[in-house]
Amino acid sequence: MAYFAASGTFNARDYDKAINYFRVYLETGEQKHRKNVYGYMAKACMNIRNYDLAMSVLNEGTGNYPDDFNMLSMAINNCIDREDNANLQKFVTKALSLRPNDETLLNIQGKLYEDTQEFRKALNIYVRMQQSRPNSLNIVQHVALNYYNLGVMYHNQASMERNETSAKKYARQAKDYFSAAAATLQEIVNNDPTSVKYTQALATAYSCICLLYTSDAADELDGV
Repeated sequence: MAYFAASGTFNARDYDKAINYFRVYLETGEQKHRKNVYGYMAKACMNIRNYDLAMSVLNEGTGNYPDDFNMLSMAINNCIDREDNANLQKFVTKALSLRPNDETLLNIQGKLYEDTQEFRKALNIYVRMQQSRPNSLNIVQHVALNYYNLGVMYHNQASMERNETSAKKYARQAKDYFSAAAATLQEIVNNDPTSVKYTQALATAYSCICLLYTSDAADELDGV
């Protein structure tokens, strides 16, 4: 009875009542419609913008049905809506274990790595995507900026390192990443010469390749 009441109120868009009936159904322990109930209850929560309750429902639902990709997709969308990157990473990891080549998931994962400044991991994601879509400008842009930010990271480590051997090691790594960045950025600028962001990054990359290792080139750089 609770399931039919929930279905009726949900279809009538009375989401508050539907949520109450869905909750009653879950409390019965009945298994027949349980997976559907988690999904529709989460949708009802999102329809009334109760994203916290939706998150609670989806956490429980995906815990009980870890192989349900649709429920994981709902959880991912909910996390994006509420800007909840901590839970987003958890659900993306689970979804990628089911669909490791899903481009949308890979792109979300790459951006999460960029947001946490894990540029090497982000670069690995976008290089992998580039292999299947070599003509995608968006992917090339991510590849270029991750190369560039890795160059900046190692440049800054070299400039702050007091041990000469370690400083030279970081400097070599910076040069390698800036060289890779410059080649990729040049490709982007060739396609869009008016892009100030990428033109400036290209100029900085070339400058660092030439001047990084001189004694007067020790200032820290900012990433992009």
